Amino acid sequence: MALTNCLLDTRHDGHLWRSHMVMDDLSLSTLHSDLDRASWRDAMLRGVFVEHLTPLWHVLSAASGLSSRILWENTAVRLFSLFEHRMQTSDAATEARVKQDFYYVVHEAPGALFGLDANPLTVYFRPLTWVSANGEWIRFRRTCCFYYKASQPQEFCQACPLLRPNKSHRLPFRNKR
Repeated sequence: MALTNCLLDTRHDGHLWRSHMVMDDLSLSTLHSDLDRASWRDAMLRGVFVEHLTPLWHVLSAASGLSSRILWENTAVRLFSLFEHRMQTSDAATEARVKQDFYYVVHEAPGALFGLDANPLTVYFRPLTWVSANGEWIRFRRTCCFYYKASQPQEFCQACPLLRPNKSHRLPFRNKR
């Protein structure tokens, strides 16, 4: 994910805001025989966060006046979605490894892997809440991303805290080891 390999496409398509990150080279890093899995995973996290996102969020926050907490929560929401919805597999061994990686990244990875004093994702991991109207469990954000102010007609993101039902129907944290 080197910056020279990425292009951020933030088109507003009619009334919908569609953003995508396009990459020229889609080759993947694989575990090398000289590193164990934990060391490799830490190197990947350091590369994504220390070398890219943390400096980018710092600059965006300073230039825009937007709190870095909102940028980190956006990062957390996307990361949680990737792990919980998009990385599901029918292979039991791969599924177990994905769950272990998710738990590590959110709950155990030290702040140094993010270029920070503490892990910036942990604070945004909240219990899932049952939304009977949708018939699904949703992990609601802590802060509003203001998507509803940028959409016409007005829409709210799926995890908007403004739409959160009462707290009585909560599922304990999932995806633990």
